[in-house]
Amino acid sequence: MKIISKYILTRFSKNGKHFDIPKEQRRVIPKFKNRRKMIVICFYSLLAILLILLLASFIKATRANNDSKEAVNKTNMIQKKYEIMRIQSV
Repeated sequence: MKIISKYILTRFSKNGKHFDIPKEQRRVIPKFKNRRKMIVICFYSLLAILLILLLASFIKATRANNDSKEAVNKTNMIQKKYEIMRIQSV
């Protein structure tokens, strides 16, 4: 609200005439732009970190899935060998 009222006041006085304000002062960047840049940088860095964590979890899940498949195959092989040995011993 202050920015809008300042903008209106810099444009016209009560008599409809321009204030004598230099252009440099009119073009001053509001404080919010620096904060906005910082907030955007923090937001995108947080998104990047979450993306990296998501990819890492997918990689870990696929490795765990492969390990579990190998373990299942090994147990099946051991079970088959045990059954064969059991049949031969009888």
